[in-house]
Amino acid sequence: MAERFRLKDNVCPNITDHLIVAGKYFEEAQDLNPKDARIDGWLAGVDMSLAEIHNNPKDMRKAYFRGKKSIRKYPAFNHFSIAYLFSNRPYNDRFYKKAINSFFKSMDIPTHNTIDRDNFNYEAYLYLEKEEPNERLKRAVWNGPKAKHNLEGFFLIMGDFLVKAGRTEEALIAYNNAKLIPSFEDWPFKDILNRRIRDITVNVERFKITSKKINENPFYINSVDFSLDKIMMFNSYNCTVCHQAY
Repeated sequence: MAERFRLKDNVCPNITDHLIVAGKYFEEAQDLNPKDARIDGWLAGVDMSLAEIHNNPKDMRKAYFRGKKSIRKYPAFNHFSIAYLFSNRPYNDRFYKKAINSFFKSMDIPTHNTIDRDNFNYEAYLYLEKEEPNERLKRAVWNGPKAKHNLEGFFLIMGDFLVKAGRTEEALIAYNNAKLIPSFEDWPFKDILNRRIRDITVNVERFKITSKKINENPFYINSVDFSLDKIMMFNSYNCTVCHQAY
């Protein structure tokens, strides 16, 4: 479901069955390991998606507050995990603005600082990775075995959120932060980021229009021009951008 754009014009209505199955197994995973707060975030995302599909405001509120609880339990992981779910909200929607704020909070946590919201160049903080004693925190906010390019992907996604909001100067800082990461040259998606920088101005309207059309018709996906940039949620690599090693 998350990378359904891989299917291109073969996406069909039963794709949503994957969400039902995911919900079932995340619930079982939570029963087996209730202390793993990552599961809380993933389960909140599945529940929010299902509530949206069924147009069920009550379940949506319940899932949203489950997501907020997951952030309190594991902010280093779930600020991002929940924020990403709001990719397709209108750029001026209050939840979209909250999602952008969560990206900044995700930067505050590993830097043990309040990042300057206007100038958040990450170069001065990169040394902290080696000094971080908290392994649980470290695996959520730095590159690691399960997400070789966690930081590069984070800044690409953050940049896309800011572009859609029309905040191109800040988006450029986010995109360029990805280039500061030592593993950037080995990142399979570096050409995509460079293209984002090149087309940053035109992408403002492009991201808004794509999100709007997919909100109006989920199967607009079948007619998307894959040669054009789309906000990260609507790509075939929106998970692998962090997790694909080569």
